[in-house]
Amino acid sequence: MPYANSDYCHLMLNNLDLPFDENKYKHITELCNVHKLTYKLYKDVTEDKNNFYSRIVRKEEYAKSSNQW
Repeated sequence: MPYANSDYCHLMLNNLDLPFDENKYKHITELCNVHKLTYKLYKDVTEDKNNFYSRIVRKEEYAKSSNQW
């Protein structure tokens, strides 16, 4: 069984409120394909359209509008 660091599944959670960065997103998803997220977020995080949370939740909207992902 391959070794996997359990800290990796929290990386995305720790970045949800930060401005989205494509390189950081790719790095995190390459480290781990299972991520611990939460539904307990402040309103300013859920309403921000440029953070990691927004890009993950609204993935289809971004893909259609910007031809990314």
